[in-house]
Amino acid sequence: MARRTQAEAEKTRRKIISSALELFSRKGYDKTTFIDIAQKLKMTKGAVYWHFKSKSDLLKVIIEEATLKFQNDIGFVGLGEDISFMMLAKRMVDKALILVNDPESLRVFIILKTQIKWSDNSFAKLREEILLANTIGPLEVFKRVIENGIKKGEIREDVRANELSLSLFAMWDGLIQLHIDKFLSCDLRDALMQMYETVWQSISVKNLNKKGK
Repeated sequence: MARRTQAEAEKTRRKIISSALELFSRKGYDKTTFIDIAQKLKMTKGAVYWHFKSKSDLLKVIIEEATLKFQNDIGFVGLGEDISFMMLAKRMVDKALILVNDPESLRVFIILKTQIKWSDNSFAKLREEILLANTIGPLEVFKRVIENGIKKGEIREDVRANELSLSLFAMWDGLIQLHIDKFLSCDLRDALMQMYETVWQSISVKNLNKKGK
């Protein structure tokens, strides 16, 4: 009986998250209430509160699950000192294609990009918690691979890992957004690979040595 109750509770929790994703992406985070979520699921507001103490707690869970999905999609378990910059690049391209073709992942992307005013003071605590959690998302993965590449002598020593990882993430994120908005006039995969290959040519020690000969 206990297992059944636990399974039912998890099923309800998943329904709440799915409903919240749909409403957040359509109505916006600020304009969506727990009452909206409850009504969509034909349940009481109290039932929603039983699973999540607040809307920010619900958003935090959505972000945590999206981060875990990102890690699984790019095979984070296998990431270590042996992974190359271009190997990660190909995984990030694959992740981008998964994201734009998976409705739930796409909703999360839209919510985080367009439906939340991260600069508002109301998000200060959540921003701090996300930063302190040091979760392994795109930024951290880029940074680790760049730092490992520098240590192994594959990437130029003067490359600043933090700044470059921010730039790579911004370009990855921006190209996906252009694709979603239908402003990208070329194939998303081709655009991403062209970007990564161009960056690699500029930071690779091997390419630098070729130019010097």
